[in-house]
Amino acid sequence: MTVIPRPNSKSPIIILRSHPNPSDYGQSVTFTAIVFGGFKNTIPTGTVTFKNGTVVLGTGKLDKSGFTSIKTSVLPVGKDTITATYSGDSVYTGGTSFRAVVELVQYGTTITLNSKPNPSTLGGAVLFTAQVSVTSPGTGPLPGGGGTFYIG
Repeated sequence: MTVIPRPNSKSPIIILRSHPNPSDYGQSVTFTAIVFGGFKNTIPTGTVTFKNGTVVLGTGKLDKSGFTSIKTSVLPVGKDTITATYSGDSVYTGGTSFRAVVELVQYGTTITLNSKPNPSTLGGAVLFTAQVSVTSPGTGPLPGGGGTFYIG
């Protein structure tokens, strides 16, 4: 990607990137903002606030190259609209990036329960096993955690 800053402009160019996209629900997503200046070859300083609609996800301070990023895992399932708002500094005016749409997918699961022996005898030992598989929207992360078997 080549960005050509506007010479002698005090309005910076703000670019927002997300990774990974799409993401799995609960997975960490990194948002990176790049603020390009152009006025007298100076690099913008200050902060960038990342928002999902009106909800603030976090704020990062620009480094010496005009980059900042945050990581979050609290986005809701669906398509989230993220923006990066630059605070401005003594040279550059503040501004907001174009919106980035991030899609978070929640996977459906199926549980298969088996018992051995089946049928069983009164007083005999029975082994129960459960298998959890991802059913939608296709392949996804393997479910983690544990399970509990109940009688009744």
